[in-house]
Parts: sequence; structure tokens; C-alpha cells
Amino acid sequence: MNIRISGLSTKSRREFLRSAGIAAAAVLVPRMLPAARIFAPAAAAYKYPNPGKIVIVHHPHAVIGANNADAAIVQRMFDQAVMQFTGITSSPADALASLFPALTTAKRIAIKPNIYNASVPARKELAKALVTRLVQMLGGFPAANITFYERHSFASAGYTAAYFGQAVNFVTDTAFPDLGYTMHCDGKDRPYSRTLHDADYLINMPVLKSCACGVNFPVTLAFKNHMGTVNPAGSLGIHANKTAVLDIMADPVMTAKQRIVLTDCLFAMYNGGPSGLPQATPQRIMLSQDPVTSDYQGMLMINELRVANGYAAVSVPYIGEAALPPYDIGIADPARMNVITSSLVSVQTPQAAAFRLEQNHPNPFATETEIVVHCAEATRLRVEVADASGRMVALLLDAAAGAGATRLRWDASRCASGVYTCRATSRTAAQEIRMTLLR
Repeated sequence: MNIRISGLSTKSRREFLRSAGIAAAAVLVPRMLPAARIFAPAAAAYKYPNPGKIVIVHHPHAVIGANNADAAIVQRMFDQAVMQFTGITSSPADALASLFPALTTAKRIAIKPNIYNASVPARKELAKALVTRLVQMLGGFPAANITFYERHSFASAGYTAAYFGQAVNFVTDTAFPDLGYTMHCDGKDRPYSRTLHDADYLINMPVLKSCACGVNFPVTLAFKNHMGTVNPAGSLGIHANKTAVLDIMADPVMTAKQRIVLTDCLFAMYNGGPSGLPQATPQRIMLSQDPVTSDYQGMLMINELRVANGYAAVSVPYIGEAALPPYDIGIADPARMNVITSSLVSVQTPQAAAFRLEQNHPNPFATETEIVVHCAEATRLRVEVADASGRMVALLLDAAAGAGATRLRWDASRCASGVYTCRATSRTAAQEIRMTLLR
């Protein structure tokens, strides 16, 4: 089975791991070791449903403009993911409802996004797509029973009830008082989010990002997202505590409530995260119920981006450990995963027909990159590139352009590494994107 990342060559997992020099690492490819030391027996009762199953959906035009996503396309991607995962194709809302056992309109749903980095958060467009289908479940699930919780600012990531069009709740969890319920992790009883305690179900929404938290967490995906669920600070703090996070994901509270892992891979960071600007645009989402499989697939994406851009692949120990006793959380062996991939094609929408500057491809890039501008009608079009100081470094076009797509290439071989801005201007509109040049 192949993995495709926007702007990167396609290669098999085996070829990728060999090129990365990590094929023998047990934590990344457990099947390379004797079976008794790799993972729990096939008969093990894994703690999450559908172990090893994951759907990865790609759309080549999901990302638009300067760190924006096309909400209509993202909705299509989410609908495709949930219908393919469940096999229910009559309605994405019905497919989604099937993932919540004993669902009624009296139940409550908690959603834990990762919005630590406002430049690369769990995208509001994906969160809106999720909410749109949640409120359609059972013929009308109450928006008041849906609560997002996180330690960081929702407004900075664009999360508002007005944007979602639904009166959902937003709870900023910055304090974790002992209210009589805790999770026992790494030898201590630690208070956890009241929102999660009060909810019947949980949706985990991580982002495809690297993380400079040492060897324990070189990536920040589904597992590390729950550092914001359990007391992250003080004497009971769990920051970058691998054992604590493994214990959390295996805790009966979590295994009873977490029904979906929805990973945002529209934008990505593959080096030096989680702070900073987006570094790549895989234009994908992943949907699973197995957090181990989900993080394994996220690790592959991050590592392929790293290798393609001259960085060493990273080892992610907790993924392999999560699949072993005493945790037995899910499947970390790719040979035992059921990976369903889907690449959607573009459809003509009002937004696609209007003036639009696509994200450059590839991005990041080393020498040349392609830039595409869509015009609804013939117009005069100016496309220029500026450096971080705002100084124009290239004028790619300043002439009449016909209706449709105008394709341009920027040769940046004489420019220094850095983030550049491309601006496209017509008679009636203007858009900008950010492009990353890496030598």
C-alpha cells in the first residue's frame, strides 16, 4: 500500500522506512522483531473498537490562500471518511451516529481539539464539518450537548458559534481542581477535565505536527493531545510524561468514551514544532477509532516529509509501547492495519469558479514551485513574490489573463531560505499565500 503526500514522491512504506534508515527500529516497525516481543497476541481484547482500521482522505484543492482551507471541500472529505469507515453510505450523519453506542438526544459529546498553535490548529473548517453532521444525527442532535474543551484560546483558531452556525459550547480548561474524579497515571491520581467527566462520548482532534519535546514525544498527535485533558501543570503535571500519557489513553474513562480520532492533516509541521507557521500541505484528514494506528500513520506522514526535506526520520517510542502489554490499546503493526485511502476529485463550486490563488506546490520547496491562479473571467492579473520584509523579489506576471487557471512557476534558485509571500491581484480581487523555501 502506498502513502501519498502533497509535493512528495510516492513510495511504499517499506521503501520509505529503508530510506529513512529506521527499518530495524522496533518502535516504528514492530513486525521486524520476534512476534512474542512485538505486540499482544491477535486474540488480545484491544481497548478501542475497530483496531487497526483507518480511513485517509485526500483532496488536491482542500488548502487555499494563506493558511486557509476550503470549507466545502473539507466537508466532502469528512463525509467520505465517516461513510467509508462505517460502510454506511446513505447519510454521513447516520454513519457518524453509528460510532456512538446507545446514542440518544440526551447524551453529551466532548471534543478535544489541539489549538495550541493558532497558525496550525485543528482547522475550524474540519471542526465545522464535524459539528454540521453531529447536529444532524438522530434527526436533530442538540448543539447544546456538544462541548469543545482545550487549554488555549478558541477565538484565536476561529472557533466561534457564529462560524459553526450552531450554539455549541466552548470551555477553556486552564485549571484542574480535584472534584472527586481522577485518572491514575504514572503512579498518581490526577484530576482531569470536567467537560470529559460530564460527557458520554469523546472525539479526539489532533493535528499533524512535530514536537520538540525530546525522545518521548517527537510528534504531537492523538496521545499527546490528551496532555490537555489531564492536569498539565503543577505537582501533578504530566507534560512530556510518556508513561502518564500511555496510562491516560488506556484508562477506563478514556476507553469508554473516546469514539473517534479525527486527525487534521490539511496543514503540517515536520520540524521544530509545535509552534511556528505551517511547513507543508498534505491536504488530508484521517479518521479512526484506534489511536495507536492513527498516530502510526501520522508518524509516517511526518517522517516522509522530514526525509524529503533533508531531516532524519524520528523514532516514536510510545506508539510501539501502546500496542504491547500492559496497555494493548491498539495496533502498531502496519501489516495488520486496514488502511482505506481515498482521493477525491474537484467539483465546480461557486468558490472554485471565483478568483482564487491556490497554495503553491510543492510547499516547502528547494528550487522551483508552481503557482496557480483561477479567474472567473478574463482580467488583468498581477502576481508577485515578496520576502519577509515586504520587498518584491519576483514579478511573475503583469498582463491580461483569460478565464480559468493561469499556471506560473517561480525559480527561487537565487533566493535565500525563508518564508515568502505570493500576492495575486485582479481588477476586483486580491489574495495572498505564504511559501516556504528550504535549501
